[in-house]
Parts: sequence; structure tokens; C-alpha cells
Amino acid sequence: MSAAQRPSIAPTMGQIIDLTNQIEREEQWYRSNFHQCPIVQWIKDYSDGSGRMIMISDAHVDAFGIPADTYEGRTDYDVFSKEDAEQLRREDLQVISEKRPITFPPMKSFHPREGRWAASQCRKWPIYSNTGKIIGVGGMAWPVNE
Repeated sequence: MSAAQRPSIAPTMGQIIDLTNQIEREEQWYRSNFHQCPIVQWIKDYSDGSGRMIMISDAHVDAFGIPADTYEGRTDYDVFSKEDAEQLRREDLQVISEKRPITFPPMKSFHPREGRWAASQCRKWPIYSNTGKIIGVGGMAWPVNE
């Protein structure tokens, strides 16, 4: 078979545009679900070991009264008490070292907007890069009865 007769395996511009549109739709769907879900959610960046918050849900903003743009880029030590931040960090590092999702026992935290302490349970999971390296920790928390 000559070179002219061989089918091209290179994508066409139309295929690239279709794939780009699909990726954009999926990201919009993901962000919409992330922000509209009534459960507190977050994603932390551990690619540099910092654990900086890169995304928090609207429910997180509502629960803690901290605007997303204020919280994002900060660590738990910048926002919570030292004791709470240390506990959250230990949990994150456990998820990273065990390389699996973990549901942790309930923990009390102060909810400034509500002006009260509340217990919540939390599940965290590792976030992987496309090369298989753990680059972050995602999590969600929901209220529990004390």
C-alpha cells in the first residue's frame, strides 16, 4: 500500500474541536455538580506538599462563612485552629500514604455563620495526575448527630 493509499490516523480539526467541546462540557458539568451539591466539598493541592486549597464548594462557603476566593490558595493552618488544622493534615497524609479513600470518624468544628460547633463526618480520597502520582486530596463532609 502506498503512502497515498494509507488511511490517516491523525485527527482532523473537526475531531479536535469536538473533543475540546466535550472536555469543556464535562468540566462545566463537574463544576456545576461540585458547587451545587449541598455537601461541603474541597480539593487540596499536594503536588508541592503544601495542601493548599484549590477549590471549595458553595456548601463549604455557606457552612464556614469564608468566601471561596479568600480560602483558595490557603492551607488549613491559615483558616482553622492549630489543633483542627493538624488533625486535617494528619488525615490528608494518611490518605496519601495509604493511596486510598478513607472515611474518618466525626470531628467537631466551629461554623461561624451559624455561630455554633457542629459534628461532621468526612471522606477523603487521593487525586492522581495522568502519570499516576498523587497530586492532591479531595474531600467531602456531612453533618452527623452527636
